[in-house]
Amino acid sequence: MKKGFRLHNLEILNWGTFQGKWSFDPKEETTLLTGDSGSGKSTLVDALTSLLVPPNKIKFNQAADVESKERNFLSYVRGYYGQKSNAEGKGNIEALRSYSSYSVILANFFEQTLSKIVGLAIVFWFKEASGNPSKFYVVSENELTLNDDFILQTTDIKSLRDSLKQKKYSIFNEYSTYFNFFSKKLGGLSEQSIQLFQKTISMKKMGELSEFIRKNMLEKLEVEELINKLINHYNDLNRAYETILKAKDQINMLTPIQENGVKFLEKDIQKNKFQSALDRIDFWIAKKKEKLYEDSIKYLNEQKISKQEIISLEENKNHELQEKIIDLKSEIRSNGGGEIDRYNSDLKFEINKLKEKENKISEYSYYSKNLNISPPNRIEDFNSNKIILEKIYEDSLTKLNQADIVRSTKKIEENKINEEINFIKKEISSLKQRTSNIPSKYIDLKEKIIDSLGLKETDISFAGELIEVKDSEKDWEGAIERFLHSFSLTLLVPKEIILKVSEYIDKNFLKLKIVYYSVDIKKTRYELSYFEPTSVLNKIDIKLESVFSAWIKKQLSDKYNYICCETLEDFKINKKALTKAGQIKSDTRHEKDDRTAIDDRRNYIMGFSNKNKIKVLEENLKEKEKQLEILSFNLNEIKKDIDKFQKNKENIEHLKRFKDFSELDILDSQNKIEELKRFIDRLKSENNILKELEKELEKIEKTYALLNTKIKKLNGELSAINAELDKYNKEFQKNSLFLNSEEVFSIYEDDFEFLKNNSSFWTDFPLTLENIDIFEKKYSTYLNKKKNDLEEENRVLEKRIENYMKEFKNKYSIETRDFDSSVDSLNEYSIFLNKLLKDDLPKYEEKFKKELQENIFRHIISFRENLYRQENTIKDKIKEINDSLHSIDYSRGRYIKLIQKRTQDKEILDFRASLNNITENSMDENNLAEEKFFEIKKIIDRFKGRVNETERDKKWTLHVTDVRNWFHFSATEYWRDTDEEYEHYTDSGGKSGGQKEKLAYTILGASLAYNYGINEEEKSSFRLIIIDEAFLKSSDESATFGLELFKKLDFQFIIVTPLLKINTMEPYVRHVGFVTYNDTSHISQIHNLTLSEYIKKKEKYNGEL
Repeated sequence: MKKGFRLHNLEILNWGTFQGKWSFDPKEETTLLTGDSGSGKSTLVDALTSLLVPPNKIKFNQAADVESKERNFLSYVRGYYGQKSNAEGKGNIEALRSYSSYSVILANFFEQTLSKIVGLAIVFWFKEASGNPSKFYVVSENELTLNDDFILQTTDIKSLRDSLKQKKYSIFNEYSTYFNFFSKKLGGLSEQSIQLFQKTISMKKMGELSEFIRKNMLEKLEVEELINKLINHYNDLNRAYETILKAKDQINMLTPIQENGVKFLEKDIQKNKFQSALDRIDFWIAKKKEKLYEDSIKYLNEQKISKQEIISLEENKNHELQEKIIDLKSEIRSNGGGEIDRYNSDLKFEINKLKEKENKISEYSYYSKNLNISPPNRIEDFNSNKIILEKIYEDSLTKLNQADIVRSTKKIEENKINEEINFIKKEISSLKQRTSNIPSKYIDLKEKIIDSLGLKETDISFAGELIEVKDSEKDWEGAIERFLHSFSLTLLVPKEIILKVSEYIDKNFLKLKIVYYSVDIKKTRYELSYFEPTSVLNKIDIKLESVFSAWIKKQLSDKYNYICCETLEDFKINKKALTKAGQIKSDTRHEKDDRTAIDDRRNYIMGFSNKNKIKVLEENLKEKEKQLEILSFNLNEIKKDIDKFQKNKENIEHLKRFKDFSELDILDSQNKIEELKRFIDRLKSENNILKELEKELEKIEKTYALLNTKIKKLNGELSAINAELDKYNKEFQKNSLFLNSEEVFSIYEDDFEFLKNNSSFWTDFPLTLENIDIFEKKYSTYLNKKKNDLEEENRVLEKRIENYMKEFKNKYSIETRDFDSSVDSLNEYSIFLNKLLKDDLPKYEEKFKKELQENIFRHIISFRENLYRQENTIKDKIKEINDSLHSIDYSRGRYIKLIQKRTQDKEILDFRASLNNITENSMDENNLAEEKFFEIKKIIDRFKGRVNETERDKKWTLHVTDVRNWFHFSATEYWRDTDEEYEHYTDSGGKSGGQKEKLAYTILGASLAYNYGINEEEKSSFRLIIIDEAFLKSSDESATFGLELFKKLDFQFIIVTPLLKINTMEPYVRHVGFVTYNDTSHISQIHNLTLSEYIKKKEKYNGEL
């Protein structure tokens, strides 16, 4: 009789490709489960796994090394077997069962020595026709069968549960309670033993010893949740740190605002002092003037009295001389002087008349000289000049009119060229801001639509921006440009925004014609078509990255598939044709537009680049500017001619004012004057008494004139004194009124003191009424300059401060939404900064330190302790395996012992060192929290995955947090009698495949024996092990060693393998489960055979297979 709980049978209902009821019956024996690959062997193994292993840790079809997502409860319960393509070319999953069916897996484990049975079952069903199946578990201490316990007349799950409850079976909805119950019934199974059971299923050939032990003997600590919690807590800490960084950044940005603000305010105070001094300097100067006026007025009054006395004496002398002159003149008249006076009067008249004629002849000469005409000396000359002037006048009028007509024509031409130059400049400027060749007026409209509707630049496009003639076809460029000109100016608008664009276009006066299309970008498809090699479409490129490319291809294909004809013969043959000269043919319609030259690149609008067009336009601009220069020169010459003719006309008009020669006859006046002078001289020479009287009169008049001049000068000086005295008196009164009272000085005492202290620049002392105004002006200039310098410095500071403020507001718009970017808001920014320095930053730093100490630090310690506990668990596990290994003869008289050592892997050593550094140094006053934070950040950043390093960091995280990697394993073989070392195995290095497998089976067997508790005499333990694809690549010798070992250890071994190496296993097998699969029905079957039945029919089965 066999000891321990062993698999008696496995029954399945609707599981995978096993449709309906099927049973696998090992009957506590080592059993072979075989069949072709894909027949359904792993489906049965997964059924047993589903009964024993936690759902969240099940790895279906492990031996196949495929992603677990390929098989799951849904695929097994529905019975997925393949896919078929549908009309859309996608795969539809093919399933054996609908959502209305249910599935059952049950297994009975029998303990022969105790005659005790434990039945386990799991039921799957769908609550609704979608999603994953629901399930519940069943445990019984009686044998379970599908027929008796799970097959009812109804498929109602509630009825099934009620039926099972009535039989006193234990029902569980959750695996955890289910496991706690059944594990005790099956000999006290541990979670670790269940995990090892699952690992054993997929055990492969041994490679490196360390890797084999890690993967097959040791359980991986699930750290993902721990890491996620750590990251979450770190995120809280990081937010706290970022708050500090933000506060510090704000302080760094606000500090220059405050520092410059202090300077600004200090300079503003200084500037205000200078301004105030400027405002008060008139009071200060007025006080100084007051004393100067008093002194000057006193001095001038003294000068006035002195002058008045002198003038009185001189005027008395003047009166005496005046009486003498009167007496002498009377005597002269009595002695013939009256007649001479009359002739003198006539002489004076003639002299004045001569002066008038001289002025007129001078005027005549000025205007006649400009006309190359001499002034007249005779009346004949005067009359001749009149005839000549009339002729010149008529000629000038004619030429003036002709020149004016020519100028007007040239001016029109100049305006036209200027307009062309402005247009070209605007076009070049527009082209340089983009790559498109489309005319600027169309681009302007496009940009207005984009700006008005808030669109992106690429949302709408002109067709011409997305097509261009290929470089290899440039000799056709002019013709194709002309051919596709209208299409190129078509605006393309996505269907989603067509209404908005239409509304804009309808509401606005565009000043141009626009054609636009609604393009359904999502639905527009272009099927590749064949075009003639000479087709227009084979000579152009389309910008493929544009969302409109498919629509453009379709439009060009449908409407513009014209043949490019090298000859007129080809042009005649083809219905839709184009020549290089730009002639277009559409069936019977012919068209040629030669309004511009076909090779004039200024009119080209297609293409992805406008460099060539810019070059052509720049050359055209130079040509136009040269034309303008020549035209400007011609206009300047015409202007000179017009000015000349106009000047001639004006000169003649001036000369026409002289109507009679008598106005210019100076010779006549000169003769009259000479005659009068001779007559007067003759009268004087004949009267001696008169001569003496006139001589004396002349002498007295000279004395009288000198005395008058002196009196006039003295009166002038007196007037000047009076004027100055009057001026000073008025200014003094005005100054006194301005000063008003001494109260002014008490109010502005600080300003006056400031003015006094800053007047040292003036060195021209003493101050007088003559220089005090200059002093005031220069002092005001000095003060104003100082004030202006301070204002300029403050303008620079203000601009700097406002730039700092704008940068701060842009970066922290929420915090500063009520702030202005002006120096008027300095106080608000200062309050903000002081609050940060005194309240916020200390509070944030305290919160950060608290978060670091109380949360993240504690959780990192917990995280480290979890890893260290796992480290100790691994050490304990290796000890347990070694205890079990000690009881197994590896070779005759020898046993194996596993040796563990810490890995020297640098990444792991660094990781452990970082953890220890973080957790072993407490954060007291001597430790900087920020430094600790950066140590934590370095680890967490890698846990989270750094930018561009995600995959690398993910691998690093999996590597360093898998505690199994912290150890390097080797094995030593000892003599049992002496415990002396026989041989040491390092990563199975240098060992043959058979030796490696022997070592692997030994370690596995020992580990299973320990975990199942086989060595505990008083305990009835679990004995089932399953290896999928067992011994597939093993030698016969290795397979025999493994089978013999598991037999000695008293395991029930389910060997799952394809139809290979069966002969080696036959001596150890008592039962065979043979699995087949029907490709037509897609259904698997299992055949239960005894070993003898299998041997007898093996040839028959092989033949069928």
